[in-house]
Amino acid sequence: MYAEDVSFAPEKPITRDSWPTRQDMPEETRKLSLHRSFSADEFARLERGLLPAQMEDKWFAFYEDGWLNLHRSWSGVCIYRVRLVARDGQFDVAECIVNDHRKQRRTLGDAYDIAFCEWVLDNLLLGKQTPRPRPPLK
Repeated sequence: MYAEDVSFAPEKPITRDSWPTRQDMPEETRKLSLHRSFSADEFARLERGLLPAQMEDKWFAFYEDGWLNLHRSWSGVCIYRVRLVARDGQFDVAECIVNDHRKQRRTLGDAYDIAFCEWVLDNLLLGKQTPRPRPPLK
């Protein structure tokens, strides 16, 4: 699992070339209203990225040019991109986009996408333990 593996807090940052399967974000995207701020310590963890340690680990993340890129590890599909900017000693989400390509992922609505993006950030990159969001009922 990520948190127990040394890759959770690697000495050098994860890069786009750290994982063999990676696709760029498609043109079909939606902007999400993700309003979050992170401390300098939290930003340092986000900036280091996330490298899967075993087959059950489903996410790969790397920070590049001000954007945190969140990919599914098996397919390499980019699901979220989060742009972070420094403001008054903290790091704010300036922009968040989600993959909206119908052949790459199922869309469950903005509220779920925001909640799930926050869950990935909090649980997988920051090591918190929050409940996984449930998909909306049909």
